[in-house]
Amino acid sequence: AFNEWGDLFTLSLLGRARQNRSQGVSMDGELKTLIEQILKKQKSLSSTISYSPSLDINTLKQSGTQLLSQHTQDCSVQKALLNHYFNATLWSLEDKARDPKALDCEIAAVKRKIDKVNQLRNDQVEVINELFLNFLPPLNQSAPIFSETPGSIIDRLSILNLKLYYTKEQLLDKSSDYAHLNTCHKRTQILNDQISDLFQGLIYLINKVSIGEMSYRPYYQLKMYNDANFNPYLSNKARPY
Repeated sequence: AFNEWGDLFTLSLLGRARQNRSQGVSMDGELKTLIEQILKKQKSLSSTISYSPSLDINTLKQSGTQLLSQHTQDCSVQKALLNHYFNATLWSLEDKARDPKALDCEIAAVKRKIDKVNQLRNDQVEVINELFLNFLPPLNQSAPIFSETPGSIIDRLSILNLKLYYTKEQLLDKSSDYAHLNTCHKRTQILNDQISDLFQGLIYLINKVSIGEMSYRPYYQLKMYNDANFNPYLSNKARPY
């Protein structure tokens, strides 16, 4: 639930959005500030978030919320950064799953954790989409549909920022040879360009949606493999074909 400040902030943005929509004026300035905060925190938190084997996957969301509350009191930013927390956790788990020294049983256990965390990540993308719907005026149903949503773009920005962090980390490794350092330097430039382009694309989308010239649909993942009603391996039911 939003705290008091968050409620007031949301109502303020929503009211101004509707006013700007009626006047044909974009409101990207305020939402741009929010998005910039999210992007800035994604970068700064990449070095803070790491998965611990002792961490209970079942309480991962609670652990992430507690951690993020130490870095920002803005509940809207927290909701977006929880997606980044899950992505960072996935990064650590994916690394572990590729350990050539790991036993088959260990890899299987990690893969099951990856499955659960990925579900949390996708769920949080939907939360971000709902969050932006609260900030924006009612969508213009007759406007052209943008294929991506704010949540999916922020998810992509999260992954790019993690790539950027770990690439920069390689540049600090004094044991690396010149060829590897040169590769990392080039990748850093590419990643910065991609982040900048994606950020501008998100601002463009929000701006166009705010004035009714573009719309998007909050697509739902509708994942099936974690649902016993759809996955026969979870329900011990035979497939109907």
